[in-house]
Amino acid sequence: MKIRVVTTDGREKKDIAGDADTVDDFHAAATPTANKLLALNADAKFPTHTIEGDLTVEGGFNVGTTGAGPGDIALSDDILLADGAVVGIAGNEVITFNAAGIIAVTGANFTVAGNVGIGTTADYRLNVVANQAAAYAAVFWNDGNNNDRYGIGVLCGKDDASGDNEILVAYDGDATIEGYLTIDNGTFELNQGSDERRKKDIVPAGAMLARLRQVGISEFSFREKAPGVRHTGYMAQQLHEFFPQIAKHNKRTDWWGVAVTRMIPINTKGIQELDSYRLDADAERETIRAEIAGLQERLAVLEL
Repeated sequence: MKIRVVTTDGREKKDIAGDADTVDDFHAAATPTANKLLALNADAKFPTHTIEGDLTVEGGFNVGTTGAGPGDIALSDDILLADGAVVGIAGNEVITFNAAGIIAVTGANFTVAGNVGIGTTADYRLNVVANQAAAYAAVFWNDGNNNDRYGIGVLCGKDDASGDNEILVAYDGDATIEGYLTIDNGTFELNQGSDERRKKDIVPAGAMLARLRQVGISEFSFREKAPGVRHTGYMAQQLHEFFPQIAKHNKRTDWWGVAVTRMIPINTKGIQELDSYRLDADAERETIRAEIAGLQERLAVLEL
């Protein structure tokens, strides 16, 4: 193995802290000499050194372990990089480190063979673990103010979409499953948690139809989005008056929203009430018909 220490303009720079003997390509002894190159300890290993300038390595270069191939750096422990350190060919840096701990990846694609862990050991292809208050663990931003700036694409499951294919699983803070996004035999579905085993104090729902009659359904356009496009829907503030568990206000963002899927069981209960009224009306109508038939029979007898 050859080790050359050069400056960015290619000039040799041998004023490195430490001592070593140099014989042939590279040789060092435990006893330092006046060459002022690299010093090895009694075990023929490098102690801590400070290198001023660039370090050019021809062939494999192993740090903390063995087995690196040509041009590789193999590490079995951490490597500390100072502010402004870069990885890449001069003038075409691929990875840049700054004092704030930010890593900027530029130029060519950055490919990792294996798992990547951020804030944790990598148990998956990408594993991110965070504990930051009032912040998201990850944000994906494809900006450009154009419809061709897409978000996140997920490709998974069977090629013909048959069976139950899990696209996304939503957990709460202690890893309890709360819902799924799935493709079930070609149908995209949102599956919310509704396991009877996780529920208690179960009683029949009360009347909904009277409140549903008061919920306004409006047509509208958004002030700042898609001008000229008309929509049909709820007003969250108005819906909140009758169903506060469905229309909610986010105080942090001052945002009103409607959990539309939670209206489904309420609408279902309203339909059931209407159907009950219909059944009662049908029964009453049949009673009236029977009474009319009886009166007609009596009238026929009297006419004789």
